[in-house]
Amino acid sequence: MSNEILDRLYDRLDREKTLSGRISDNVFDLLPCSEPDSSVADSFVSEGASENPANFPPGGLTGGVNRSFSGGYDGGIEVSLFGDWFPGDDDNCSAFFRSLELAKHSAREKTGDYKSGNEFLTLGGREWVVSPYGTSGSVCYSYQLRSEGVVLLIHNNGSDRIPALRVKYEFDSLWGRDLQCVHYTLLEYLREIGFVFNREVLSRIDLQVTLNLDIDFVHEALSDNRIVSRVKRWTTVVSPQGKLKYLRGGTDLQICIYDKSDELVSTNKFDKSVKIYSQFKDLVDLSLTRVEFRFRRESLKVFGLNTIDEFYRRIADVVDYLTGDWFRILASSKVRGCESSQKISPEWALVRKAFRSVFVLDRLKTAPLHKDNSVKVDYYPIFRQALGCLSSAYSIDRSSVLSYEEFCEVVLKDIYRQMPGLYADYRRKLDLNRVLKGC
Repeated sequence: MSNEILDRLYDRLDREKTLSGRISDNVFDLLPCSEPDSSVADSFVSEGASENPANFPPGGLTGGVNRSFSGGYDGGIEVSLFGDWFPGDDDNCSAFFRSLELAKHSAREKTGDYKSGNEFLTLGGREWVVSPYGTSGSVCYSYQLRSEGVVLLIHNNGSDRIPALRVKYEFDSLWGRDLQCVHYTLLEYLREIGFVFNREVLSRIDLQVTLNLDIDFVHEALSDNRIVSRVKRWTTVVSPQGKLKYLRGGTDLQICIYDKSDELVSTNKFDKSVKIYSQFKDLVDLSLTRVEFRFRRESLKVFGLNTIDEFYRRIADVVDYLTGDWFRILASSKVRGCESSQKISPEWALVRKAFRSVFVLDRLKTAPLHKDNSVKVDYYPIFRQALGCLSSAYSIDRSSVLSYEEFCEVVLKDIYRQMPGLYADYRRKLDLNRVLKGC
């Protein structure tokens, strides 16, 4: 990577106001590492391998051994939320959509260009940029709002089959933060401004790590028939010099491996890149390889991963499956029928270790860093909302009016039957909140 590129990166970095303090659990120091040998790979694959970062090959910067990768959830996570705006309050609901429509038309009129104007709208103390246009596709959303890397797509007539709201978490909303904490914070904010959701559907999520490795190890594995994968069809891009630049396979579940250092040189995506690669100010020659796994809705359904909570609960199994059974690179050419017993390559062992550390091990270790992002919530508004849902539920399909005593008996019986599951869910969420708040 040229000095000019690095200088441009750091000119942009100097203007970043949000990067004070150390990097969070989703991004680690990347340091140049020596070529791993087979003994390193063996130690990574064994179940009893130490989790000490010293297992990684030593880095070349002052400060001793450090981890030679970065990683996290990539921007573009999408979640559909089913529910209602201001249920039972038609006046507030009408006023809300009227304010969205006015802001949308105002954005169009600002420049006379249907797609270039923007208008600002404040909801619940948070400022949103309202786009002059909605979205097209299988579901057309009338309103598009953006704030701090979060995009809200709002439907004006949501139903049981059409999500009233679709959320996109872009890179800026995830940088330096825990995805689940960001999601919980947004859900609570949506409740406060009048949206009551009853169902969540995770539609897209990408996991990635970037390592200080030359992508040639993938090219060599392709040539030597050392890739074991459930993917049948591949797309490759090779430079005129014969160097692999990009490898992609799969449809609803994809793996994508590409030369990240080449992307930094050939594109202008400095806003994102500068945040991740800020450790490279003193490094000129750098080889970076990005490995991404991309889930789309159909693959998430197959795995039974319908919410961000479910994804988090099963992330260890997901990572092990993706980097082991679904795709792996062997140390030697495949022997038909013996692939499961063949050792993985030392480079793929580094990839596997990086995914485990980013998504499984270090999330809990570094959780106290998030306590500034935790949300202090008064429980009573949520409790009052639960009471409103209960009264609505018991008013449906009741042919006769219950007396006060009958009503109490029915409600208490139903709640008592659900108490074991309710208490288990309470403990799980309490433990999670304590972790996220650093307690």
